[in-house]
Amino acid sequence: MGAKQHKGATRQAVRRQARKPARWRLPRPSATMVLGLLLAGGLAVLLVWLFDPATLPIRSVRFEGSFRQIETATLERVVAERIDGGFFTLDIDAIRHGLEALPWVDRARVRRVWPDTVEIRVTEQVPVAHWGRDGFINRRGEVFRAIARKPLHGLPRFSGPDGSEALIGRRHARMNAMLAVLGRKVVRIDVDARRAWRIRLDDGLRLRLGRRHVIRRLARFINAYPVIVARRMGVMEQVDLRYTNGLAVRWRNREDSGDKHNDKQMHQKRSVAGGVG
Repeated sequence: MGAKQHKGATRQAVRRQARKPARWRLPRPSATMVLGLLLAGGLAVLLVWLFDPATLPIRSVRFEGSFRQIETATLERVVAERIDGGFFTLDIDAIRHGLEALPWVDRARVRRVWPDTVEIRVTEQVPVAHWGRDGFINRRGEVFRAIARKPLHGLPRFSGPDGSEALIGRRHARMNAMLAVLGRKVVRIDVDARRAWRIRLDDGLRLRLGRRHVIRRLARFINAYPVIVARRMGVMEQVDLRYTNGLAVRWRNREDSGDKHNDKQMHQKRSVAGGVG
């Protein structure tokens, strides 16, 4: 009986010990842990300081480039509107996009120069031809709209459907290379909605080339040119090359006028068209 009571008391004591809550002890901070916490805190403070707009403010802006149509004051205004931070928070892309939105700016490269300077290299658009009424074509065959601050002399004039700019530019270069043998060059190209080509040379002569075989028809004119000039019927005003094997010439003769002049023009047009293959 006494043994049973002893065993019961032992079991109760074990249960009480099992129910006793465990005690957790925090590990003592090591030197490495303390150093890591200090570094993390210091880094956070440093980042806040670096990205504060008042830290290292921009004090100088330098422009590089050769400008004919661009006014430096316009560049300065665009940049000033977009400098709203310090050296590290400056939005370089916003400055670049703002500059490249200007009509005469082709490319802009923006970079920081320690500790308080922004350096900007601007490339001005180089027009190779007038496009339509108020546009230009650059060296890549792209159209840009701008008003010329200074006169642009000697540029040819192009017009045509949207998307034909690059083709017209390439053909203009090829045509000039072909016409060099005659000492002539193309000063105007017009392509209408039906894709028919008309060109004007620097001596005022107009050539109608039609929609197909444009380069081949120009070559026919160049080959026939000595024959046409040998006839010496006057000053050529227009050559129509839309025929399969020939061409028609309209002459400008100052000695003739009225109906007599028109009759003579038609006669000469037929004779040249029939005589040149």
